[in-house]
Amino acid sequence: FAFLTISLPTGATPQTLNEAFASVDAKHWRFATDSEYEQLMQAHTWELVPRTEAKNVISGKWVFRIKKNADGTIDRYKARWVARGFSQKHGIDFTEIFAPTIRYASTRMLLSLANHFDLDCYGLDVSNAFARATVDEDLFVEQPHGYVQKPDSGSADVCKLRKCLYGTKYAGRLWHQKLRKFLIASGWKPYDSDPCIFSRTTKKYGHEFIGVYVDDIIHCCATENVHLELLKACNTQFPTTSQGKLHWILGIHITRDR
Repeated sequence: FAFLTISLPTGATPQTLNEAFASVDAKHWRFATDSEYEQLMQAHTWELVPRTEAKNVISGKWVFRIKKNADGTIDRYKARWVARGFSQKHGIDFTEIFAPTIRYASTRMLLSLANHFDLDCYGLDVSNAFARATVDEDLFVEQPHGYVQKPDSGSADVCKLRKCLYGTKYAGRLWHQKLRKFLIASGWKPYDSDPCIFSRTTKKYGHEFIGVYVDDIIHCCATENVHLELLKACNTQFPTTSQGKLHWILGIHITRDR
């Protein structure tokens, strides 16, 4: 039998690790998977334990995505190691899973408030946000494909999660709890009408508003210095980058004409 290896064209999104490493963009996908694995290690996302300790081992997979700029050019290649949450068992691996996200109507209201108070809107992105939230139940996931470590016995261990992993059923809930706790401790107050909108008014910074969509944060404030102060505070708790002035959010294209 003869086997053909067909490489994906440039800019195509692979479905598996083998496809990614066999594509013409292999070096970009290798960099993306290496970066993801390094971030998970830096966050101490798991500890390796013998498979015999696990009641249920959740399978995992690599998910690939190409992020593009507004003009269609490639911004970066992104890879994420995710748990296949459908294999979790209720009562063993999870109980509650509800996690709020900002409503579309609330996003429009937030932009209206920014306009009313003449505030600038900025975007904040938390790097690998779910891996910053501590797991409160025993959860076991197989090791990332391509990065499996084996002990001398030759049998691969499994990952006992310390922090959440994308794809686990309660990751969003635990991440929101962590972010909410941090914001409230910093003087922010959540809205009763939408728990993903927070506000704060101080003499030093004036009016500020925050909207949270999972790991994307909208920050409305008076000046760039105020935004940088929030960025600095966030980085004391979890790695955060500023996306600068907000131009896109949830499919909304934002322009300002003062």
